[in-house]
Amino acid sequence: MNYFISPPTESNWRLAPSEFIADLLSRWPQALVQGLTNSPYFSHEWEIQTPSGILEGEFYKDGTAVAFMGDFQDCTNFVLWFRSLVPPEQPLVFYDDGLHFKVDITRETTAADIVSLVGED
Repeated sequence: MNYFISPPTESNWRLAPSEFIADLLSRWPQALVQGLTNSPYFSHEWEIQTPSGILEGEFYKDGTAVAFMGDFQDCTNFVLWFRSLVPPEQPLVFYDDGLHFKVDITRETTAADIVSLVGED
């Protein structure tokens, strides 16, 4: 299943792809990152080996969103990490590709909050 984190509506907020990659590699130095030159939507793709498997994703060129997939707990941890990169006043939502859930993510959101709202374990 694909997951996403992005602002819920159009926003002027942006995270430069280079800043995202620098922060990703600071948090996960073992991450494999590749720039994408032929993608109309994504600037980079990345892969992180975790104890539960591979967490992989793509960062949007416009600097507003990330698409990713992997173990749900790994994805939840990634969402909370990404939230820490974004100014607190900027709303963000976490959702899946079928919009089976859509969770507002604030700086106060915890992994347990996400699990209880989404119903995953």
